[in-house]
Amino acid sequence: MYEVFVTVMCIGILANTTDARRKCLNGAQLDQPLDTTTVTKCGEHEVCYVQKYTTDDGVTLFDVGCQDPRLCAASSNPQPVGRRYVNGSKRDVTIVCHQCCDNKDLCNIDGHCGSIKFNPPTGQKLCYQCHKAGSPDECTNIGLCDQDNSCSINKETNILGVSKWTSGCSRHVQCSATIGSKYCCNSSLCNNLCHTATSVVKRSCPSNWISWCNKCLLFSSVDKSWMDAERYCNSLHGHLVELKDSATNTFVKDHLKAMNGNNHVYFVGATDLAKEGSWIWHKSNTHATFFDWGVDQIPFVANHHENCLTLDFHENFVWHDYPCQDKLHFICEK
Repeated sequence: MYEVFVTVMCIGILANTTDARRKCLNGAQLDQPLDTTTVTKCGEHEVCYVQKYTTDDGVTLFDVGCQDPRLCAASSNPQPVGRRYVNGSKRDVTIVCHQCCDNKDLCNIDGHCGSIKFNPPTGQKLCYQCHKAGSPDECTNIGLCDQDNSCSINKETNILGVSKWTSGCSRHVQCSATIGSKYCCNSSLCNNLCHTATSVVKRSCPSNWISWCNKCLLFSSVDKSWMDAERYCNSLHGHLVELKDSATNTFVKDHLKAMNGNNHVYFVGATDLAKEGSWIWHKSNTHATFFDWGVDQIPFVANHHENCLTLDFHENFVWHDYPCQDKLHFICEK
């Protein structure tokens, strides 16, 4: 059974996400920043910027993207910067304005350097729009959804257990009737991670399990070896949890931190038993591409005695590798 909730699901998670890098509008040689629909994820400590410049034949253009804040000093005076390729030919270019912002994702859509500010028509909203991205926050394209539609994100899993995420617009009536792995929300840019949605389809879970997006999670109160823990999860029609993205990883960590007096280490569903240093999620048989190792961990250096992944309370539940035969707490998902 599934229930539709119209509440904010995960208060506090956005502020504590593992991957806090800024997302910015991205494009070059634009008549206006709004002429691009591409979003880029910045490097650590980078911010969004808008640069306005004119060519020697009087054309005004904009570049937008991410930049080191040390390069972001705004100038009130025009700055000749030499020749650039503009529309396939070299032109003398003068920078008219260079401004940066870091108050929110896509803040460089807000009218910096005299550009047109994004003001969506009444009832419309910006939504991520991508077909079969590799993870829910991987989408780099945005577009408008009209007042009859919500932003949505839908998870599809193929016969090999590989999941893809399609984001875009869905009619309100479709969202209210949805069950399974689709999530809908009604604020701009809310559909890059399912837990940010203000109106989502949330799974009803058995007693002692907690709901996370379309998953149910069980945090054990007993100790087992990694293999016995996997068998126990299997007996409950589940498996050890797979922390494939920063959103799920952060949700699990925050829940563990909120458990009073929690001084346990928890097995999760990855090992490097097949090849030392190559971490595989056991149930889906997929390589780990997201990591959250502790500062003292060197997980790709050979350590043939510690081949199973854990969340360790000693360092606020960052990742550690432990011997698989150790008896520890564990986390199931289904």
